[in-house]
This record gives sequence, structure tokens and C-alpha cells, in this order.
Amino acid sequence: MDKPTVASVTADLVAEQDALDAVVAPLAAEDWERDSEGHEEGLNNARFCWCWFELADLWTESMEADEYVEFLQDTASLVTRTTQAGEVVWCDSRFQMASLLPEDSVPSASLDHLR
Repeated sequence: MDKPTVASVTADLVAEQDALDAVVAPLAAEDWERDSEGHEEGLNNARFCWCWFELADLWTESMEADEYVEFLQDTASLVTRTTQAGEVVWCDSRFQMASLLPEDSVPSASLDHLR
């Protein structure tokens, strides 16, 4: 996973786009420096998995495996989608934000290009 993708996924975890520039972008940059361990080419599998473990560790109340699994599955469902071909891909930020809105607040035709 490369740096722009990590920044995009981080942004997808924040519901308020205004907060992105002021709060999330600097945090994402700081996290990238720590998580990438200086490897600008991206996160290898071990670093990627460690980052997800850290997310679960920080955002769950216990250290129970079931709680970690539930958190990780819920989080993954917020930042990924399944294509018509069955491939799991990272969400486009616009798609993610639109998916959080009530269905009747966004004309479906405006989202067609994101599906």
C-alpha cells in the first residue's frame, strides 16, 4: 500500500471532510512516518497487518479476539467495497462519504460513476 492510498483510507475513516485538512492530514503524515518505518515505497504485508492490529488495539475496549475481529470487519466495510466481479477494492473517498448519507439525500444517478 502506498502513501497516497494510506492517506485516502485515513480520510475515509473521518466523516467530516473539513477536518481532513486541519486535523487528519497531519496525523496521517505522522502515522505514515511511523508505520512505513522510512520505506517510501509503501507498507509491506507485515507493516500493513501491524497497522490494522494497532487500529483494533486503540479503538476497542478489551483485548478479546472477537472484539478485534468485529472492529476490523466493521472498519474494513467502511473503507472497501466489492466490485461486480467480486474483487474487494479500496473505496473512492466520494463513494464512501456518499454511502454514509441517507439514500434519499443523494440522487442515485450522481453516484453511478462511483459504483
